[in-house]
Amino acid sequence: MVGMNPPQPPQKPKTIEVHGEERVDPFYGYRDRTDQEVLNYIEAENRYTDRQMADTKDLQEELFQEIKGRIKETDVSAPVSKDGWQYYTRTEEGKQYPIFCRMSRSGTGEEEILLDQNVLAEGRPFLSLGEFEVSPDHQTLAYSVDVDGSETYTMSFKDLQTGSHYADYLEHTADLVWAMDSQTCFYTVLNEIHRPFRVYKHVLGTSSSEDVLVYDEQDERFFVGLDRSADDRYILIESESKETSEISYFPADGKSDKPHVFWEREQGHEYSVDHGHGVFYVLSNRDAPDFRLLEIAPEHVYESEYWYERIPHRPGHVIDALELFQDYVVVGVTVEGLTELRIRNLHSGQEHTVKPPEALYELDIGGNPEFRSQKLRFSYSSWI
Repeated sequence: MVGMNPPQPPQKPKTIEVHGEERVDPFYGYRDRTDQEVLNYIEAENRYTDRQMADTKDLQEELFQEIKGRIKETDVSAPVSKDGWQYYTRTEEGKQYPIFCRMSRSGTGEEEILLDQNVLAEGRPFLSLGEFEVSPDHQTLAYSVDVDGSETYTMSFKDLQTGSHYADYLEHTADLVWAMDSQTCFYTVLNEIHRPFRVYKHVLGTSSSEDVLVYDEQDERFFVGLDRSADDRYILIESESKETSEISYFPADGKSDKPHVFWEREQGHEYSVDHGHGVFYVLSNRDAPDFRLLEIAPEHVYESEYWYERIPHRPGHVIDALELFQDYVVVGVTVEGLTELRIRNLHSGQEHTVKPPEALYELDIGGNPEFRSQKLRFSYSSWI
């Protein structure tokens, strides 16, 4: 190894006050990735690493080729069906990024390439894809990219009929969800410390300067996310800290943008909300540390005597995921560190469980965009 001391970072301190106490972060200034002194230091670190690891270059290449040889470079994902389409991604040998495609659900017709990340990445040293959301009418694609590694994403809109892009650009975005009119979308933006804290309404074909502020989360402990209910009736604003939740909702018709709080936040109360069959399905840990599933009519949100307990609390059986269909409700339940999927028929009440045979595994509910589907997508992996 080359005998050389590593570069020493110059301090860039800032005094931070949290909960009435002050502390000094000596390297706070390194958050600013436009600071030339910061960039110079990172480059010095990279040069130092290259020198220290110079005698392992052949081994690095050997390991890279071995890992690469175990990966199927030309591959295709299982398709996700929605309305008359099936969406999938595929990869090609020698290309670094996936290609996003769709075909008619019948399997006839030609493949349509929606977005080729390899083309987007041409001439750029870095590219990361964030959001990828097709409008409900399947005619417009909203996608976001980070081109410099700063984790700052810009949203673009592509007309899938013509292949051209709209002039619309949304800066510093995180989540995006379409309204059902396919002309309106709602998106979250990041503040200076990359916390999603605001929700805006954007109408396709207009300037972002005209966007309407829908929600503003002032509490620094809470991060804001977006979703659309399983039955496509509501837009859900999910504001969450490590141990507290607050959900707001409003109709997904594209006209509405005035959110109503489902339950006011209470320290330590975590809950999530979905909607179908004219009622809200709520996972809540209120009086149920391992969660229970409730059905609540919109007019009885604050009247607990009218709540129906669809799945009661059971100590040691943590309900941590919910997927709602027209005829079924699926919950992910973690027991002794392992997840199983419990599928309950909403009409008969009959239930069955999906649980892999291995002693150790990982099981997650996958993407299920069709409310009326009779099939459940889930992902599963184990050591073997």
